[in-house]
Amino acid sequence: MAEFTITDETVFPTRNDVSQTLNKGKRWSEQTVNDWITKISTDFVESGFTVPATDPDLIIPVAGGVAYLNGYFVETTASVNVTAIDDSTSFLFLRLKKVAGLVTEAVLAVEVSSTPTGPEDFLLASLTAVAGVIISTQDLRNTNKFGVNFEALVFSARG
Repeated sequence: MAEFTITDETVFPTRNDVSQTLNKGKRWSEQTVNDWITKISTDFVESGFTVPATDPDLIIPVAGGVAYLNGYFVETTASVNVTAIDDSTSFLFLRLKKVAGLVTEAVLAVEVSSTPTGPEDFLLASLTAVAGVIISTQDLRNTNKFGVNFEALVFSARG
């Protein structure tokens, strides 16, 4: 529906390079690989990418944050204003944009459906607006890097 530019994002790796400095990432260290695999076990938000509970108009700030999305590290420190869709519930996504299969940028997208448009979409929140005012938001971020709800697990003793 609408996309909003993030101006200070870091996406890693990008352009199929494993370094934040282009063409400098031809070798991995064991520690880097270990840290990377540990963190990308599933898509999740490590911190940030939150919205206020309400807003007096349709423009709402989204806090900067850190996320791991489809094997990419995404970080932004700046808050970005997005516009909700009036008289409906809209959905906020963090989206990686690709050209020729390579990530070129990260954006925030507001859509009418909670269904991701592709594997590079990560659902952050719902925004409910009535008469030009955001009356409620719901946090829909996955903040569990393991992808398992450990609270729902039931253990029993075996004899």
